[in-house]
Amino acid sequence: MFYEHNDDDFHEILPGIRVKTLVYGEKTLMAEFRMQPGAHFTRHSHPHEQSGYLVSGAMRLVQGDRVFEVQPGDSWCIPPNVEHFAESLEESVMVQQFSPLREDYLAYYQKRTGNPMDEQSKIDPRYVGLDNAAHEGKLSREEIKKRFDHETALVYRRQPDPAWLPDFWQMTRLIPELLRSRLPKDALILDIGAGTGNLSRVIMEALPDVKMVLMDFSEDMLSEVPNVLTDFPGRYVTDIHDFLDADFGISKYAGAVSSLAIHHCRGEAEYSRIYDRLYKALQPGGIFICCDVVAGADDLLTQLNEDGWRSNLKEQQFSDTDIERVLSNYHVEDSPLVVCQSSILG
Repeated sequence: MFYEHNDDDFHEILPGIRVKTLVYGEKTLMAEFRMQPGAHFTRHSHPHEQSGYLVSGAMRLVQGDRVFEVQPGDSWCIPPNVEHFAESLEESVMVQQFSPLREDYLAYYQKRTGNPMDEQSKIDPRYVGLDNAAHEGKLSREEIKKRFDHETALVYRRQPDPAWLPDFWQMTRLIPELLRSRLPKDALILDIGAGTGNLSRVIMEALPDVKMVLMDFSEDMLSEVPNVLTDFPGRYVTDIHDFLDADFGISKYAGAVSSLAIHHCRGEAEYSRIYDRLYKALQPGGIFICCDVVAGADDLLTQLNEDGWRSNLKEQQFSDTDIERVLSNYHVEDSPLVVCQSSILG
């Protein structure tokens, strides 16, 4: 693979921090980071060995209990699973390499035309979920929780618009517009199955006076919320609870939202329990917006939906292997209802 330098295709992953994946192979990935003065990564760790080189600027790097003042030409290597932190002291550029390959950073690689590149550079999008093709039956609640507790939450934070979900971003952008016309300016909103907080961020960016309660059963996912919502201090709290059993309160919220979370329910009874408690938790005139998958009313509609999903993934150049992983995970993890099963709201 060959990459010819240009200043395009950077993606902002945190305030003041932009990244672009330069090249990658089977075992390593190299990325360029551009940081504004004062921009920083919070203390974190990951299973990848991380080597870096400061091209320009000045940084402070904390690795475990050691602090380094980094100048241009300095380099570093951080072992896997060691906590580290970096802060830019002035406008800085650094290049870092990760091993094994960081699949979440593949989202920051853009196909570039007009450059001399070999066939390996024709990158297909990657699916970052687990391979459940061999799993029989539906995953239990504990198995789903274990998945989210052990998958890296960084993937979800850094892919707010997952390519394997058709029209996800368009769907998400509609939510604050629906809330805007129906809620008071200073509304308190519950985000159910909030994950790393990507939906709450979209809402708080569009509605500057609302406050959010982010509920999720995965401590790992919620641990990334401060990174996602760093621009909104004092406007949110996190709540580590399983929404299936949590007490939502009575007339507590002006609104509630959920994105691709409630489909983890099993059967109409569980859906009914959630909707009943949500209804009681909303203030008079409150609104609940749920963006999620639904089941077809019969086998034909279900198959048409999956065929359309498969075609969409092929158009985005997902590999056949990743397409099967997407659909197999959907089959064992999700249990969506048919839209016409509205009797549960009674």
